[in-house]
Amino acid sequence: MNIMKFLVVLVLMGFVSGCGDGAVIRRLISENGQLEKDKKQIQDDLAMANEMLAVATELVENLRALPADRLEKLVFVDSIELGRYTHGFDKNNDGIDEGVNIYLLLIDDMGDSIKAYGSVVIELWDLSAVAGQQLIVRHEHGIDEIRKYWISGVLNRNYKFVILWPDGKVPANKNITVKCKFVDAMTGRSFEVQKMVTVGL
Repeated sequence: MNIMKFLVVLVLMGFVSGCGDGAVIRRLISENGQLEKDKKQIQDDLAMANEMLAVATELVENLRALPADRLEKLVFVDSIELGRYTHGFDKNNDGIDEGVNIYLLLIDDMGDSIKAYGSVVIELWDLSAVAGQQLIVRHEHGIDEIRKYWISGVLNRNYKFVILWPDGKVPANKNITVKCKFVDAMTGRSFEVQKMVTVGL
């Protein structure tokens, strides 16, 4: 019998016996539900970390095979930015945004936007909301997945993501904080950036 089933049985026993512990047991069930969510998040983070480790290991082996003169010419991510077109996503052009367009730029030490692979975590926050309800949505994208979000043209060299409001969780405030984390698959370095955008509601 798993923990949840055991707690449910205890609740039923509490109701049947008329004891005053039913509220306590229900609280324990609620806390167990949160623990299950935390466990799932940890498992997801571990899976992403293992994926990053496998890719990084392969890259290190490939780099070791390169001659020194070629290693000196490699370009690495030095910082990240959220582009100027990071703003509300209005699907129907009705002035009401359904989410946020996010343009993620990877910048080298010369200040140029480059293409590199890694994992991306994007979070949208309503910092004016009450405590416990500020995180609107969190998206994770692994190394293989982010390839499809790359766009390149005369004016654009960046990753583009469209993050929609989750069902039943449209923010109450127009000022939304976008937080983005990129972990470079080649170097293992982690970069974070955030930006406030105003959306139409």
